[in-house]
Amino acid sequence: MHRKYISASLMLTGCALAFSAAAVPVDGTKPLLCATIDTIECVAQADCQYGTSDSLGFPQFLQIDIEGKRITADRPDGTRLDTTIKAISEFDDRLVFQGVENSMGWSISINRANGRMAVAIAGKQIAFMVFGACTAR
Repeated sequence: MHRKYISASLMLTGCALAFSAAAVPVDGTKPLLCATIDTIECVAQADCQYGTSDSLGFPQFLQIDIEGKRITADRPDGTRLDTTIKAISEFDDRLVFQGVENSMGWSISINRANGRMAVAIAGKQIAFMVFGACTAR
């Protein structure tokens, strides 16, 4: 299990370095296209499962309409994700979006300087983390 954490850390570090090379500022005035890269699924009192967005059933790309407060995407199984952003918080260094979908709370944090994205989704005895990058459309 310790090797899993080391492997995940190395994988995330590698992705972070790749994203920083292709950094695009995000100012919050334009819709965003976000790629989901790495995912982690954790169930209470069990090991976490690491994978790609596809392997855990997450959409590969999220389209975020900030002005319309909507997030849309196509899941790997072909179903459509269409959710409302309930709250938008703007900070000097990041944008944060929050909402609820299928009785699970979620939060998306996007670094303004380089577009790096971290997503946290929490439900009853289960949590998901998703890492990726965003760019203005």
